[in-house]
Amino acid sequence: MVPFSLSVAAARYMKDRKRGKILNIGSNSGMTGVANNSLYCKSKAVLHAITMSFAVELGPYGIRANALAPGTTLSEGTAKRIEENHGRAKAILDSTPLRRFATPDEIAAWAAFIVSEEADFANGTVFVVDGGKLAGR
Repeated sequence: MVPFSLSVAAARYMKDRKRGKILNIGSNSGMTGVANNSLYCKSKAVLHAITMSFAVELGPYGIRANALAPGTTLSEGTAKRIEENHGRAKAILDSTPLRRFATPDEIAAWAAFIVSEEADFANGTVFVVDGGKLAGR
């Protein structure tokens, strides 16, 4: 798993500096089941667990590890899939209390916050930013 390998490599340098921040990008799908998407859900759940383990292992070295778990984000790829399957888009929107997709800029803003000084006490947290979708399950 690439995020694991990259985090291990980066942590070596961060340990020497006694500080660092690791942010893995997970998904709200890693916290629930999604029909016909079991391998994706599994991979994101594993990434969330690895992030929490890194937080415990690396915290004593001043290294924070967190994950961002966005909901469906209106990227170019998502827009194409929506165009091909309007029914799927409606189902996602109907199950999201805010009744819209996230924008890439919204997810980027959350990522910037998580690695900012304002969030320096957050460690081992999976930040779910999904318009309330998991809350409504």
